[in-house]
Amino acid sequence: MEPRFSDGPGTPIVHHRRHFEVGECVWSPCARLGFRRSTIMSVDADRDAYFIAAADGHAQEAGGESVKCSDVRPYFFSDVTYQDNAELAHLDEANILENLKCRYREDEIYTYTANVLLAVNPYKSLSGLYSEERMAMYRGKNPGTLPPHPYATADLAYRQLQKDRKNQALVISGESGAGKTETAKKTMHYLTSVSRTDALQGNRIQDKIINANPILESFGNATTVMNMNSSRFGKYNEMIFNPVGSLVGAGIKTFLLESSRVVSQQQGEKNYHVFYELLAGMDEDEEIISRLLLDPYGSYKLLHSGGAEPLREESQEKKLLAQQFESLKKALSVFVDEDVQNDIWDVVGALVHLGEVDFVETGAAHVVGEGDALDASPSSTASGPAGFGYPEAQQGPAQEPLVEVSSAAVEALENAADLLGLPSVGIERVLKWKEMRVKHQHGRTSFIKCPRTLSQAKQTLQCIIKILYKRLFDKIVSKINAVSNSQGSKDMHQSESCNNSIGTLDIYGFERLQSNSFEQLCINLANERLQQFFVEEVLEAEQRMYAEESLNVQAMSLPDSTPVVTGVHSIMKMLDEHSLRSVKNLCRSGPGDNKDTKFCEQIHRELIKDPRQSGPIMALKLKGTRSGNGPGLNDGFQICHYAGPVSYSTKGWIDKNNDSLVPEIEALLAEGSKGIVRDMADHQGIAAVSGERLQSVSSNYWNNLNDLLGTLKKCSVHYIRCFNPNQHRQAGVFDSRYVLDQVVQCGTVELVKIMHNGYPHRCMLKDLRARFSSLLPPAFDRYSNRDFLHAVLLAWDVDPTQWTLGTRRLFLKAGQLRVLENLKDLGSQASKEVIRSICMRFAKKKVRAASIAIVALSYLRRKTRMWKLDRNLKSFVKVVRNYVRIHRWLRKARSSLYGLPLDDRCIAANQLGLNFALKCLDAKWTVAAKLFVTSNPADVPKYSGRLAKEVPNPQTESVLYFDGSAVKCATLNGNAFLRHSGSSPMPVFSALDTDAMFGLEDVRRVDVLESGKALPLRTAGPGPEKIACMCQNPADRQVFATSSTQNTIVVWKWLGTKSDDFEKCVLKPEVALEFRRSRQIIQMCFLPKVPRTVAEDGGYCLAVLSTVQGKHALQICIVTCFPGGYHRIDCTNMVYLNSKFDNFDYINQNGFHISHFDVSHSGSMLILAGKRLLRFFELRLDAVGKTLQLNTIEREDTDSLMQSDLDRQGGGDVSSVCAMPPIYGLAPGETPRHYNWTDWVVLGWSSGELNGLLFEDKQGSIALVTKQSGRFKRGNSHTKGVPIRSIASTFEPTASPSCQSGHVSGMTINPKVLITLGDDGKMLTWCYTPQSGWELSQSEMNVRQAIGGTPTPMRSGAAAGVQKDSLNVVAAHSSALVPSVVLIVDEKKRRLLSMNRDSVDPSADCFHCPLG
Repeated sequence: MEPRFSDGPGTPIVHHRRHFEVGECVWSPCARLGFRRSTIMSVDADRDAYFIAAADGHAQEAGGESVKCSDVRPYFFSDVTYQDNAELAHLDEANILENLKCRYREDEIYTYTANVLLAVNPYKSLSGLYSEERMAMYRGKNPGTLPPHPYATADLAYRQLQKDRKNQALVISGESGAGKTETAKKTMHYLTSVSRTDALQGNRIQDKIINANPILESFGNATTVMNMNSSRFGKYNEMIFNPVGSLVGAGIKTFLLESSRVVSQQQGEKNYHVFYELLAGMDEDEEIISRLLLDPYGSYKLLHSGGAEPLREESQEKKLLAQQFESLKKALSVFVDEDVQNDIWDVVGALVHLGEVDFVETGAAHVVGEGDALDASPSSTASGPAGFGYPEAQQGPAQEPLVEVSSAAVEALENAADLLGLPSVGIERVLKWKEMRVKHQHGRTSFIKCPRTLSQAKQTLQCIIKILYKRLFDKIVSKINAVSNSQGSKDMHQSESCNNSIGTLDIYGFERLQSNSFEQLCINLANERLQQFFVEEVLEAEQRMYAEESLNVQAMSLPDSTPVVTGVHSIMKMLDEHSLRSVKNLCRSGPGDNKDTKFCEQIHRELIKDPRQSGPIMALKLKGTRSGNGPGLNDGFQICHYAGPVSYSTKGWIDKNNDSLVPEIEALLAEGSKGIVRDMADHQGIAAVSGERLQSVSSNYWNNLNDLLGTLKKCSVHYIRCFNPNQHRQAGVFDSRYVLDQVVQCGTVELVKIMHNGYPHRCMLKDLRARFSSLLPPAFDRYSNRDFLHAVLLAWDVDPTQWTLGTRRLFLKAGQLRVLENLKDLGSQASKEVIRSICMRFAKKKVRAASIAIVALSYLRRKTRMWKLDRNLKSFVKVVRNYVRIHRWLRKARSSLYGLPLDDRCIAANQLGLNFALKCLDAKWTVAAKLFVTSNPADVPKYSGRLAKEVPNPQTESVLYFDGSAVKCATLNGNAFLRHSGSSPMPVFSALDTDAMFGLEDVRRVDVLESGKALPLRTAGPGPEKIACMCQNPADRQVFATSSTQNTIVVWKWLGTKSDDFEKCVLKPEVALEFRRSRQIIQMCFLPKVPRTVAEDGGYCLAVLSTVQGKHALQICIVTCFPGGYHRIDCTNMVYLNSKFDNFDYINQNGFHISHFDVSHSGSMLILAGKRLLRFFELRLDAVGKTLQLNTIEREDTDSLMQSDLDRQGGGDVSSVCAMPPIYGLAPGETPRHYNWTDWVVLGWSSGELNGLLFEDKQGSIALVTKQSGRFKRGNSHTKGVPIRSIASTFEPTASPSCQSGHVSGMTINPKVLITLGDDGKMLTWCYTPQSGWELSQSEMNVRQAIGGTPTPMRSGAAAGVQKDSLNVVAAHSSALVPSVVLIVDEKKRRLLSMNRDSVDPSADCFHCPLG
């Protein structure tokens, strides 16, 4: 809740603004009067202000001044005052204040604000205001029908109790001195009078209720600077009624007695009344004087420390106090006998004597400093651990006390002990010594005595006085409750659910003193929570009721006290923590260590984040003083309550928060000779270990408040707000400014605004009909309750603006209920003409309602059809939209995880149920040409008879060539190379077998995308979609995979060709899928090592190299695919082009070329090579063996190879790669050992150099063996600067010189032979020997010379290379059928060459065929 400051000239409430004219009379803010009547002199629109002149007031206020428009209130007041503020024409604080002021002058101290009664204390007796006649006048009358009075509120509560059988509560609140206690007494007196109780029992209960008030006032009220009879405790009087309304019992709940007042009072204040009444009354009772040993006219520290004067003989004050003492004894006699009364006076007198006890320091106190003494709180006596400044406690008489009772106070101590029935020696021992109990093992307990310091002894004495008085007060209250509820009537034995109660809450008012301490915080917390309860239960309930009754009443914002309540609760929790540390002696006792200051520092640290900002908890506003003894920043804090900011001092809070006595005192009380003293002992505290008990006052008070609010929430609450007219308790003085602060602070303005905008009086329709049924003729009995009341209001022409009908209630403006009551009392009857007009009006209303219903039903019928159609259409659109979104999300998810699924036009085999039509956008990617060899399953024997026996079975081999956009095939006839074999004679062929002389034949174009047939070269080429890349499965060389430019991947098996059959399908599709459209496939390869589960399902694993849209990187994906189109992406690896060799700028300038993307021979590595690019990746199965993982191999060594080749002429690019198995042969003298070698990789560079790289499995990962890797010997090698275009491995030869039989997939690679072919046509054969490593096995062979050409010499100074008329070798491969045969593609002349390396005459064994 925002703080409401009351010391400024303006008002804290902002209202709806209104424009005033010049000369108009208004209320303007006034620092002295709150508001004063003024006249508008001029309007300053620029400054949004009025220039006004006071119309009345003192001379110094007669001048003009400028006032903000928002601070001006409209003036409208007549000579007549209003009993209800809701009747005011202008509802604001200025007009409410003027109404209260005028009524106060007329001794009309009560005013309604809707259902809330406002009371202004007159400070004088008003004749006849509380007489029996006035009490009888309010019986059975609703509030508003008679002048405002507490009797009306009490009567309403009693009648609602009988009707609703629900508990009622009267909440009486206000500042100290506002008359709350007197108002509570008047309401309880009225309730006891009107209850249906038989005379004898009623008189007994009434006597107890009436007699309880003077007792509680004497023991719980005191004189303050604000009030002569201020309640210093909270009180909830509960009157219990049986179902018939008879008073059967009563009870009192009290909480938070201000016990600190017993030992100290502020200047101008007094102790509790009972002390002064006892001194004044004992003068007339010699027995009491002789027993108490007190001087009635003496001065005592406990009673006169606040400046109060001792009693004087024959003074008016003394006589008044003596009368009150007699009344107190008479009231006590109703609840306790005379012996108990004497015990009570003994305890009170003993406390006065204890207040006179004083101490002096001994010589030991000068030896042991104050900081070295035991820090024992008066309510806690536990010893502290070593290291906190405590001396080592000693046993026995070896230790001397630090204080002694002064000689002048010994008699007072003995008198107090005699009156309490306790040994004076025991009390003196407790005051001087601290007894600690130390528990040991085996249940043994040691007792240690420690001396108290002077301050500790005084604090312990004050604690004893406070706790004894508080327990005496609680004992008296329990006696009152026990007697009030111990009736013999059978009604008291009924179940609790049968009885109801009316409670009267008389709680201390909001306090803002010059010095505010712990008691003021608790008092103001109670008022804060009650204010919040008022806002929630009354103001919010009003708005909820209007909403339930479908009334159009303007809502308004309500104040919120929750931040303040939460902040105070946090403070109390911190206080409990520090109090617990204090009772356990965990607080330091050094010169600069103050436990109250530490507590305040924590509040500032945790609750006051920024002292400059406003909030519920703020720092103190420091003010300079001449003495310099003002409060410091850590001496307190400030809380912004609903009634304004209050500054609190935290001095002494730790001690005040503990409500327990030291165990030694508890033991003394339990062993006392007087029963009332023994009953005050806490037996749990006697057995407690010293220093471990904390009875938190704040926690107990918080719980009591929660219980009180819980009780109020179960009741129907009625409010009485009491106001103090002035601060000097003078009759007839109305301090407008002072009252205005109270009006604003108690929430009256908010309530009045709601009531004025709404309707303060509301009655149930059925109750009103039963009450006013005689006002209309019986013909109206057939009408509903609502129509009946409507007819009543129309019949007597009640102003329609003053009432409205809800669904269950009639709502009336203020004063209108009195009009209806007057009509009933007069017995008026409506005329026939009025009745006839009302009936006619109701008939027209019914006809109009019926016609409206018919029209509405017709409209609803049409509208319902349209609504249904529109709803169905919207539902359909919503379903379609969701369907489309789901499918889009599904495609995106599949694209991210597995790639896009195939559509109906994807390529597939007839076996898969799909056709070969695929129409997609063209892609402009070009890839390196590739040459593949595989067996020709369609080959059949061509010889019979004698030749079949003499000539080996003829075999052919299929050669597949991918030129970057299409696939072509040719047949290699192995028998064509046998005639030039050195050991075999030339075979004799028949005329039918002359085609066997041609090594290459039957060249065709393979239609992979559409028909799957091998067509003649001259037929029409492929459609708009082309083949982007192609690869062969090393595990099964008859299985291939192709990817279109639209990322359609097809895995197919080669079926072979027959020279005379062009209609046969040459391939069989096995898997078809679509890769991600957001990527563009560049290359791909088969992975021979697949997981076992994939192999069992007939699946394949492909490594796909693709571009990444929007990134300067390539991406490698491991795709696992299965027959039927299902596939998944197991892992991805980004290849970023950001190094000094493969940077993106270089690619943009020189183009991008991938010369090799394939697996190594062992299948454990993936090799990526090309222009300025060389990467190696490790392939591994995951831990469970279900998916493949891809990891980059260290690039440091490979980068050094590329850097060294960059320094050579024309170097820097990997032009060819050959993956071979490692060689395990030993060099001469080499010791055999275990090798983990995996692969041997040969690199051909654009500089004409060759490098061999050996890899091994090193501790579970692939690594380069640097010692076994290096550059091939130069010698008679390739021409410098001429790229090595192709490196081909050869297959293992057989013993027979004829063509090798068997499936190509079963052939093994010969690890000791490889063939290299340069761009200039130079072809070299390399062989490995353990003695000398890799060396040339024979002289070089020039392919161009072998086919009949001559090399063109290079011009002087030109870069090494071949001329334009030379060969353009793009691919080469060795034959698996005839290992000595090398297949070469000459892209310049579009021809396929085959050469026999073992032939004596290479040109004789060189065959070629055109490729288109």
